[in-house]
Amino acid sequence: MAIKGLAQFRFKHITLALCAITLSLNLSGVTFAQAAAPTKEYQPAVPDSAPITDREYEQFATSLEQDIYAEPNVDFQKFCNMDWLTQRVAGDMDQKDTKIKDLMAGWKQGYIQSNPLSLMQQLVRDGGSYDFLKVLDGATGKQSKRVIFRMVRPDGGYNYHEFLLAKSPDGKVRAYDIFTHLNAEFQSETSRRLLLYYIQQNEAKLLTEISGTEKAELENVTKLQQMAEFNQLKQYEKALLVYYQMPEQTQQLKHVLTMRFTAAFGKMDHEEIIKTYDDFQKKYPADNCLNFLGVTYFSSKGDYDKTIKCLDAISQAIKGDPFLDIKKAEMYEAKDEYATAEKMTLAALQQDSSLIDGYWLMITISLNQEDHAKTLEWLKKIDSQFEMDWNDISAVEDYSEFIKSPQYKEWTKYLANKPKKK
Repeated sequence: MAIKGLAQFRFKHITLALCAITLSLNLSGVTFAQAAAPTKEYQPAVPDSAPITDREYEQFATSLEQDIYAEPNVDFQKFCNMDWLTQRVAGDMDQKDTKIKDLMAGWKQGYIQSNPLSLMQQLVRDGGSYDFLKVLDGATGKQSKRVIFRMVRPDGGYNYHEFLLAKSPDGKVRAYDIFTHLNAEFQSETSRRLLLYYIQQNEAKLLTEISGTEKAELENVTKLQQMAEFNQLKQYEKALLVYYQMPEQTQQLKHVLTMRFTAAFGKMDHEEIIKTYDDFQKKYPADNCLNFLGVTYFSSKGDYDKTIKCLDAISQAIKGDPFLDIKKAEMYEAKDEYATAEKMTLAALQQDSSLIDGYWLMITISLNQEDHAKTLEWLKKIDSQFEMDWNDISAVEDYSEFIKSPQYKEWTKYLANKPKKK
């Protein structure tokens, strides 16, 4: 076979995309030697499907969430129809051609073995979360609804994943693609782009008549990979040097601008951060990806009003989430608008009492206001709601006034009288 070891080929960056690391590029109109040139912009296939009931959407999401939080490794094919996803990745490729058929079979096997859902499971084990949020209505296509999950990493970073579902003839409901909000791209698009990278480097003769951004990117595959590797190694200055060695057309691609933003922010080069954000905004003004970048960018500048606007835009895109309301409340707290921050946090916790960030924010607000009774109240609430291993807060500067209060003595007595864990 011309493409050796393809079954063992691991698309590392494809799996990272589900963790919101790899970002997007729409590779459309690529022709293959054995296939007729496409006559219109590439559109991924949507499987034929019988209608899916609201209960079936809920059942899919509940089952996925349960399996993510379970100890055994999650079965990816239980939730994703790989034949459907492979067809969307292949698009206009001629799968009757032996090499293309082998290529797609190898990609499919490698993707199954990489098991992107196992990354979500490991994220949960490391202290993050992956929770079913809602069934989202108003999407386009044959199935107008999608199941949306909120992903929160242990370091506090977050993203949203939409699962596009269809029902196979055997009646089982599975995903045929996943849309990630941070990079505003379908998983099939990410996979297709990386597959074309691989073809360019290993079987370039399969590609013909490439023009525009597709040609510009494939001609700079090596530099793109170098930039990604330097970012991963936290060698951000080197990543930026590689970026500026690429042609302007490649520099303006969305996922390349995002890698530039990562490098600029990692280097803490504020001038480069500003330039990158401005370039992104000029090129992709309506992209939700820009709002995620804006949260990082504006909050780092202390521009909390613009951060709130970005959070509002993300919230609008997913039709609301109390988690984002708490992120907004954090910005109001940073502005010393404690009443607004407290009101927003309490409303969010009323919707979802499992959001631990809200409890910590209420403690922060009470410490800033030196309301020791409220600090004690929320320390007890967080202790009763979550499994906590408390360190000595007397060593924490933020609690310096609280530890002088009678409420601190009550807190130490409360901890001393707690039943010991068995």
